[in-house]
Amino acid sequence: MLAAALLGGGLGAAATGGDEQPPTSDGGALAAYASSASSGSSVSSTSSARPPAQSGLPVPVRRDAQPTALRSRITPTDVAIDSIGLRSTVRPVGVDRSGLMEVPQDVRVAGWYRHGSAPGEGGGATVLAAHVDSAAAGTGPWAKLADVPVGSEVRVSTAEGTVRYRISSVSQLRKKGLDTTALFSSSGPERLHLVTCGGRFDRATGHYDQNVVAIAVRVR
Repeated sequence: MLAAALLGGGLGAAATGGDEQPPTSDGGALAAYASSASSGSSVSSTSSARPPAQSGLPVPVRRDAQPTALRSRITPTDVAIDSIGLRSTVRPVGVDRSGLMEVPQDVRVAGWYRHGSAPGEGGGATVLAAHVDSAAAGTGPWAKLADVPVGSEVRVSTAEGTVRYRISSVSQLRKKGLDTTALFSSSGPERLHLVTCGGRFDRATGHYDQNVVAIAVRVR
C-alpha cells in the first residue's frame, strides 16, 4: 500500500527534528500522465517557477517494500541532463523507519528508489530524487529541474550501459496534490520520474511547499 506522504523538510528540518503531516493524494499531473501512458497519449505541462535557493527537499514515500530487498539487479550510477547542466551521482536508497523514501544528504547525489523499477528494466517508473540545496552546500544541480525544457534528453548510466529518456512533462505541484500511486507505479511504459522540491520556502518550518516532478519517457 502506498503511503501518500512527503519528506518536505530536507536537511535543515532533519537537523532540528522537523517533519510534516502526511498530506493526502488528490491526483494532479502524475495521475493524468499515468492515464495517458496506458492509452498511448501524452501529457505535457510546464512551470516557469523556480525553486528558491534555500535548504530543504521533497521526497515521496512508500511502505510496501521490504527495506533490505533490491528488486532489480540493474543499478543506476549517474544521471545527466545536458540542457540544464545537471550531472549527479546516483545511489540506491530504501525506506526509513518513518516509511519515507530515503534521500542522500549530499546535494550532488540522487537517490534511486531501489524497491521500484530500474532503468532499462522494460516497464514501470524509475524514481530518482535529490535535494535541491542545503544550508551547508548551497544550491545543488537539481535546482534547475523546474526549468528543464520538454524534449531534453536524460541519460542514466548503469553497469549494463546507458539508458536514454526524453522529458515529456515538467510540473510543479503542491505537496498535497502529488499522486504517489502514479509516482511509484511499477506498471505501464518504461519511464523516469525525477523529483526535487520547489515553490515557497518557509523558514519557520524548514519546508518547501511544492514538488518539482519531471517525467521522461524511454528513448530506444
